Amino acid sequence: MNAAIHHPGRVVAIGVAVAIALLALMPGTWGAALAQTAGTPSAGTTATPTATTVPAGESATIQAASDKTITIPAGALSEDATLTSQPIFDNETADEIATAAIFASLDIPTPDEVEDGAAVVISIFQLDATDADGNDITFDEPVEMTFELTPEVLAAAGGDANNVVLQFFDEDTNQWTAVSCSGSGTTLTCQLPHFSVWALTVRAQQEAGPGQAATPAPADTGMGATSDTGATNVTAIALGIVALAGIAGVGSRLVLRRRA
Repeated sequence: MNAAIHHPGRVVAIGVAVAIALLALMPGTWGAALAQTAGTPSAGTTATPTATTVPAGESATIQAASDKTITIPAGALSEDATLTSQPIFDNETADEIATAAIFASLDIPTPDEVEDGAAVVISIFQLDATDADGNDITFDEPVEMTFELTPEVLAAAGGDANNVVLQFFDEDTNQWTAVSCSGSGTTLTCQLPHFSVWALTVRAQQEAGPGQAATPAPADTGMGATSDTGATNVTAIALGIVALAGIAGVGSRLVLRRRA
């Protein structure tokens, strides 16, 4: 304690550091903001692509990822084809994460509902089907893709897999187009007319009810401000000010005691 009295500035500095650390651990303050920053995905792919050759006229089941299965029916391909699956981004907890940079890196627009905050991106991936010369080919009939939804994604979907949407980017119209899907339990099965860049999203609604999607918690941006409203957590800031004021008071007393 005597050492502290002789060095009151050190006490104040340590106190300030402790107060900032405490604020960072409080809900709605810098702690969440730092966690959000650390979890922000970088643009680009997340894994190497997988390629599978399917002979003309034959059926095939392709495990595009641990939670994604593609089923090629017999007769869907009139020629030998190489099917390539490229994972780009996965958000298994359905958090509100900024994905605009990822879409920009692909030189495609962000889906309107995602940009407007009405939906959250779960996964982005690219599927390609090419012939022996590397030319794109189409299917004679739709192929099927099945998704296994995590408990977190299903919770964000209000417990209903039908609130999860699969859409592809149409280069001809420069728009995202949803495809027909059917949800049952934790499984979502969709019909793919062709291969393209795909985005799996979950609808975000303000209130959750039977068959409705729940709104994922808004991400904190620091100082108690949330990303959706910018509202400030007054309690967190007030407690921080009180803590800093108390530390300043202790420092002042130590200074006066030293001078006396």
